[in-house]
Amino acid sequence: MNQEEALALVTRTAQLFEENNSNEADIIADLVAYGLSPADSRKLYLFVQSAFSWAVLKNMGVEKFGVDFQIRANDGSTFHVPVAGQQLFTTALALGISLLQKGYTEEITVSVFEAVVAKSAEVVAANKALSEGADISESEIMSTFYGFDAEDFGRKSKRWWEFWR
Repeated sequence: MNQEEALALVTRTAQLFEENNSNEADIIADLVAYGLSPADSRKLYLFVQSAFSWAVLKNMGVEKFGVDFQIRANDGSTFHVPVAGQQLFTTALALGISLLQKGYTEEITVSVFEAVVAKSAEVVAANKALSEGADISESEIMSTFYGFDAEDFGRKSKRWWEFWR
């Protein structure tokens, strides 16, 4: 996928947050109807949410972000996926940072941006910490995603007898 296609997917996904009142099932259904697989649609939904929240948290002074996503798979296993290898996430992060530094656009208005960030687990956790008087600038942000299979991230799943590998 080229950068223009990635940016178009990220932009459309962000718009769906406002159009569908941030309803995950409706957003994913719209992305599937657009031609993405259910797993890719869910990843895109989560990536846009996390990336925009990372941009907000960076703007709030947080400097440490994980280099990997932690994935808790359907089979109970946990694995890590490098952030840098996820083009849709990095595209969404660059867009989020640009929106906060340069201003919102016709495609991504402030209300669209806020609809995305309002659902973010990272921002909810940061707000909770701030309300309890914590200083989040020294925190390290790491995103965890649930309910995927290893194959959804291009990995081979291990059989039960291969647990030591």
